[in-house]
Amino acid sequence: MSIDASKWARTADVQKSSSKLVLLELAHLVRAYATDWTVFASIEHLARVTHLNRKTVIEALARLRELGAIVDTGLRAGASRSCLVYRLCPTAVPTVCAPAADKAAGDGAPYLPPGQADLLDEGCDPTDDQAALENPADFATPSHAAYGAVPGAAESAVAESASAPSTPAQAQLAIEAPPVDTPSAPREVPGPAQTAPPAAPTSPSPSTRRAKGTKKVSPPAAGAAATRLPADWALPAPWRAWTHRERPHWGPDRVDAMVLTFCAYWRSKPGHEGFSEDWFASWRLWVFRERETRAGGAAWHSTWSGIVAKGRDLGLEQAPGEQEQAFRMRVHRAAGVPLSA
Repeated sequence: MSIDASKWARTADVQKSSSKLVLLELAHLVRAYATDWTVFASIEHLARVTHLNRKTVIEALARLRELGAIVDTGLRAGASRSCLVYRLCPTAVPTVCAPAADKAAGDGAPYLPPGQADLLDEGCDPTDDQAALENPADFATPSHAAYGAVPGAAESAVAESASAPSTPAQAQLAIEAPPVDTPSAPREVPGPAQTAPPAAPTSPSPSTRRAKGTKKVSPPAAGAAATRLPADWALPAPWRAWTHRERPHWGPDRVDAMVLTFCAYWRSKPGHEGFSEDWFASWRLWVFRERETRAGGAAWHSTWSGIVAKGRDLGLEQAPGEQEQAFRMRVHRAAGVPLSA
């Protein structure tokens, strides 16, 4: 957690309380000692932490972007690479006036110079409080209800003013004295026979059990870098050797056809779906999923890898952006085999 980011979010003027809650949570997620203040959080996480509904969280994020408090970096993160990565901009929005905030809030025990009132709310005149210390009888009126008196206590305040001390020091002690509770009837303490037995523990509701059993999606591990398949990628020699060990009956043409289909598949995947953190693991899965040839042999056009291999034998290659069905028809025509065969 970055202390500087949290301090700025606390004083940032973002106009609405929902935006303030979302901004505080985003600032809380900034790494300690971070200099760029980049952070990401899913809408579900923000709704769960701030107790706002999904629609309100979306509106709050949009308002923060309009104000310039956060900007979209264009990066994506999260388990599914769908969470927007924001950058907090502390200079884009004004902050609450620090002197006014210090007067209106504090730690509960502010320093009070001698002769001043014990209330620092805006609009309180210290001269009125000094006069109250010198002549408390003049200020024991119902108009002082804002200072803590309750309605209906005006008569008792006037009666007590007759016996108020005459010196300012005694008046100060009388004002600062804590209120004395009115004695009431003693509360009856239940005996052993009246004590109620402890309530039996209740089983959690089905909704609670489902919530506890829900699988938690954790963010990606630090340092995990998913990449797309390079444009000049070729099957490394150790990978080819592993493929021949796992599939000893595959010839070089079959492996080359697998490489072509592997490249075409992953390069055609849009967005984050075309990323992988371990391409060797992706290749192993690709090999394991390839259907085995049935006993007695199968026609070359029964599998896509067979069609690619047949096309290479005929001098045909799949053009960039060419649909699979169009390439399949070209190979069938060149081989003189009807497409329905």
